[in-house]
Amino acid sequence: MEHSRFLFEKPRPQKPGFFVSTGFFILLVNLLCIQKLMAQNKDSIFITKPVEVEAIRHIDRNSSALTPVSIISIDELKNTGAWQVSDGLAFTPGIFIRNYGGLGGLKTVSLRGANASQTTILLNGVRLNSSQNGQFDLSTLPASFVDEIEVMRGGSSMMFGGNAIAGAINIKTQKGSEGNALTTHLSYGSFQSSLLSVSGNLPISDSLNLFAIGEFSGSKGDYSFDSEQFGEIERLQRSNGDFKNLTGLAVVQFPFLSLQWNAQGLYRATNRGTPGAVLQGRVESSNARLQEYDRLISLSADKEFSEGASLTMLLSGRGNTMVYDDPDMSFTTNKGISTFDNNEYSVRSVLRLFLSKTLAEITAEGILAELSGDNLQPGVGKYINRIQAGIGGRVEHEIHTDSLLKITLHTGIRFDHFSDRGNSVSPLLGAGFSFFKNLLIRTQWSYNFRPPTFNEMYYLNYGNALLRPEKSHSFNLGAVWQPVSFSYTEVELFLIRTSDQIAGVPKNPVQWSAQNIGLVIS
Repeated sequence: MEHSRFLFEKPRPQKPGFFVSTGFFILLVNLLCIQKLMAQNKDSIFITKPVEVEAIRHIDRNSSALTPVSIISIDELKNTGAWQVSDGLAFTPGIFIRNYGGLGGLKTVSLRGANASQTTILLNGVRLNSSQNGQFDLSTLPASFVDEIEVMRGGSSMMFGGNAIAGAINIKTQKGSEGNALTTHLSYGSFQSSLLSVSGNLPISDSLNLFAIGEFSGSKGDYSFDSEQFGEIERLQRSNGDFKNLTGLAVVQFPFLSLQWNAQGLYRATNRGTPGAVLQGRVESSNARLQEYDRLISLSADKEFSEGASLTMLLSGRGNTMVYDDPDMSFTTNKGISTFDNNEYSVRSVLRLFLSKTLAEITAEGILAELSGDNLQPGVGKYINRIQAGIGGRVEHEIHTDSLLKITLHTGIRFDHFSDRGNSVSPLLGAGFSFFKNLLIRTQWSYNFRPPTFNEMYYLNYGNALLRPEKSHSFNLGAVWQPVSFSYTEVELFLIRTSDQIAGVPKNPVQWSAQNIGLVIS
């Protein structure tokens, strides 16, 4: 009885004061570092070209020798004819896109066989994984916004915190060109699919630049498909599968307080039909609709120092509003309408120190996640939040170098505290052996985690507040051979061993519940 009482007990929302204090502390440390490093360099003033600012290069190419990393360039995206980011990712090694139907169908990523909530998705360093369901719908991000995509394969909680059991994907958006520019693009395809994008760039001065891009895409989605009903194959046509998506991005780059700043704002509005499965000749939820609205604002600053040090700061806020309307469920308490608002605020800093044979990196992060809605468990109310604070460090060091062999060690550890799930520790240990400068053997082990999402803990008739975080051991052994500069061969062996995996388990013929189901190996 005590467990049942706790399961539906109203969780105590955490006061944001701790998050605000953490954010101010991180910013204060950043400013002190800047002041200290600038003081050390006051006698060696020099002028450099403007720094191209990006919101924290999480996936550092200097580390790609020790960790499998794939880079998808803007030219490669164009060559695939991609409309959505998911189209370009589908050709990347180790990635499978789960496509739930047509242009407007939900599209999530499976990296190395893991589920969508076990891969961290970033937009210019800003986390996109929803704290509500742990996923990000790749169908809502236009490929025309993208400049480059970086894919890191392998457990990476030491670098990114929770959700990075399988790895991480950082999507870098365009920041504009060097001169005045105005570009339009129009496409049309089957099932009345259409796309219109407009972008423009306006340089105000050598250090101030404005860039904006907007896109509208839509489709009727009325394609035909085969369905087996009562032992016979029937040809059906999809209905209520239409999709409309409007997305806009604005980027401003400017100098302030001896730093180069990058401000970005993204807005998205989506309206789509969400028909369910065909059961016994009948389409479930045949009239259901889903409307979503996304808002994202980020502000980053990057400072490089002459003593081989750099500091990056990132502030971000993201909001998502989701309205699900199923007229066929109008007899329910909420008249078939379910509304959720999910907001997340984060502050993050990365300090890097480059020595002759050593790279040291220290990361500090604070996150406040909030969810309000009308379909939460009894006793929870209509609001819940989670506060996360994390700090970590890593070191890459060349312990041996000669003409035949170079040996590099990579080690790191991160500590995370969650207001509702306690503490997590994420260590990493790896090594790379480079022979004759064209053959690399690398190995890596990491211990990773994923906290339960709000839906898994608190969603009506499904959530389970007693869930434990998923924990995972990730092993990687690989080789890269590059006999000539324009060609290479890469082989990777990996193992992901996840305990306390969270999945939906049926409680009765009509009700499911989130449970820790045990060990899963990929």
